[in-house]
Amino acid sequence: MEIMHHREEIGTLKDQAGARKEISEASKKNETAFKKVEAALIAKEIKTGDLSTRIQKRCGPPSAAAPEGDGQRWLYRSLQGGLLDKPWIWLYFDKTGALVRWECGHTAACAD
Repeated sequence: MEIMHHREEIGTLKDQAGARKEISEASKKNETAFKKVEAALIAKEIKTGDLSTRIQKRCGPPSAAAPEGDGQRWLYRSLQGGLLDKPWIWLYFDKTGALVRWECGHTAACAD
């Protein structure tokens, strides 16, 4: 009975380690995508009218996406910074998937 109990504990620990690894990998992908979007906005390589499919292919998927009117809004968020000042970028798309505007916080991408 004691051996079985330890096997369950070991299994739980392995599951938790696997979940942490998945979260870490997802966090790295989100950070990479954020940096690509930020750099592209600074270089003016992303502009209104660009299609969401093009942006995602170039920069990676957003950290989160949600409906916005007839279109969508995508969030690209960095892991850098303090709890309340982590850099973020929202991209807003119309119903055809064309970029109509963006908003940023705590990043040089919207310094203009």
